[in-house]
Amino acid sequence: MAQSYLQVSLRGGGQCLSPQSSLIDQDSPLASQKRDVIISHDYIPEDTLRRGLDAVHCAFNTPVASVDYRVIGAGAIWSLGKTDRKTRDFDILVADDNVKLARKLLAQDDNFGETRVDSLYYKAPSGKNFNIDVVTVSKIEITRFPAETAPQHVTLAKVGSIECLLESKIAALSSPARKIKKGQTNSDDLVFLLDLAASKGITIGYGAMPLLTTGFVRSFRRTRPQSSESWDSIGCPAEG
Repeated sequence: MAQSYLQVSLRGGGQCLSPQSSLIDQDSPLASQKRDVIISHDYIPEDTLRRGLDAVHCAFNTPVASVDYRVIGAGAIWSLGKTDRKTRDFDILVADDNVKLARKLLAQDDNFGETRVDSLYYKAPSGKNFNIDVVTVSKIEITRFPAETAPQHVTLAKVGSIECLLESKIAALSSPARKIKKGQTNSDDLVFLLDLAASKGITIGYGAMPLLTTGFVRSFRRTRPQSSESWDSIGCPAEG
């Protein structure tokens, strides 16, 4: 059955198409169409990152269905001012019970696609395809889906709160496997977020996050001493 679409202009150029009729049935040919494509491992150019995040926002806000989401990871760090932060993919956080709908909304949107091995990707204007990771609260080991968002002016997308981003980086650095893989990058991100939180007068303190312990803070201070003042500012002194 033919679909009618609402055309939405994206900030910075480009458009996304949002279905106006009922959601495509999960078992319909269009919804289940998957392709053999090459996923690029290049860094995503800034304009492509902005367009991709705008397109994610449109895909998750159709006239007939929507999913609350938060941009996390490098896309969030970049949108909050660390413009030299490079990334090869998009990290999108949804509540655990919204994963199926989130993937469905992306897969049926013309700006995105799904491979035969169930990987989601963004179709960049350049012709390259960039990976999209739809992750959950339980997967990244944070306490809750954040109701709050971080104010920013570079994308239409909803960026996770600074507290949420801090917790996700602390969780990543507390995991031996994840620390080995991207420890330096996550450490750099945490320093940036700590400075940002301190500059905005955000107070967190011990006990707000299960993995935010005096042991973690002391260890991080030793390896990144420039973070000490920001730790103090947000309520996490070395002595606990």
